[in-house]
Amino acid sequence: MRSMNIKEAEEETGITRQNIRFYEKKGLIQPERNQENDYRQYSVEDIRRLKTIKMLRKLDFSVENIKEVLEGSMDFSQAVRQQLENLRERKKELSVQIDFLEKIEREGADLSSQERYLKQMEQEESRGRRFTDILEDYKRIVREESRRKFSFVPDTMARTSREFTEELLRFAEQEKLDLVITREGMNPLFEIDGVQYEAFRLSGRFGIVIQCQMTDKEAVAAEHEDGQKKGSAGKRAVRLLHYSWPILIWAVLFFSRAGISLWSILIFIGTSGVVGCGCYTYWNLKN
Repeated sequence: MRSMNIKEAEEETGITRQNIRFYEKKGLIQPERNQENDYRQYSVEDIRRLKTIKMLRKLDFSVENIKEVLEGSMDFSQAVRQQLENLRERKKELSVQIDFLEKIEREGADLSSQERYLKQMEQEESRGRRFTDILEDYKRIVREESRRKFSFVPDTMARTSREFTEELLRFAEQEKLDLVITREGMNPLFEIDGVQYEAFRLSGRFGIVIQCQMTDKEAVAAEHEDGQKKGSAGKRAVRLLHYSWPILIWAVLFFSRAGISLWSILIFIGTSGVVGCGCYTYWNLKN
C-alpha cells in the first residue's frame, strides 16, 4: 500500500485533517515529509495508529493515555482496566440518580412532594450515595462568564491558518473543551458546546497572544450582509460617476461658451459631484 497525503488519510480514517495535525503535534504519529514538496506522507503504520487513536478516543481515553499505549509505556490491558474503573465510577454516580427517578416515576411524579423527595435524598446521601451537587450550577455560570472572552499564549507564532488551528485544538485538549473549528483562517471561527467564538492573533510586549471572544451568530450574519450591502452601494456610486462623465463634459462646454471661467465650472461640478455621491451612497446604506 502506497503512502497517502493528508486528504487521503482523512478519507481513509474518517478523522479530520485538523485532528490529524493535532495528534501529530502531540507526538501520537510522526509522518514523514515528501522531500520534493515537504508535504506529509502517511504510511500504513500511520494509518493504523490513527485508527487506533480514533477507537480509543471514542471510548473516552485521554490523549495522554493513548500516547502511553502507542509508545508501549503502558500495557493496553492495563489501560483498559484503568479506563473501565473510571467509567464504572461514573456509572455508579449516575445509577443513584436513575434509581431515584424511577422511584419518583412509580409514585406518580408529584412535583408538590419536593420536600419529601429532598428528605429522602438527604437520607440517601447520609448512606454515602451521591446526587448532583447544586454548587455545580454556580461553577457553570462562572465558567461561562470566564469563557465569554479569554486568551492564551500559543506554543508557536501561529503565523499560518494551519498553525492557528493547531493552537486552538491544543488549547481545547488541555482545557478539556469540546471545540469545533467552523472556519479556518487568521481570524478563525469555532464553537465550544454550540457557542460561537472568533479568535485573533495579537502581538504584545511578551510575545504572541491568541484572544478569543464570544460572537453572536445572528450578529455575524448581519455584519456580513451589511458589508455586502455597503460594497454594493459603493459599486453603484462608482457606476453613477462613470455614466455621468458625458453630462459633465457637456456642462463644461455649455458654461464656457456662456462666459463663465473654467475654474468656476470645475469647482461647481466637483462640489456637486461629491455632495451628490455622498447623498446617494448614504441613501443606499440607510435603505
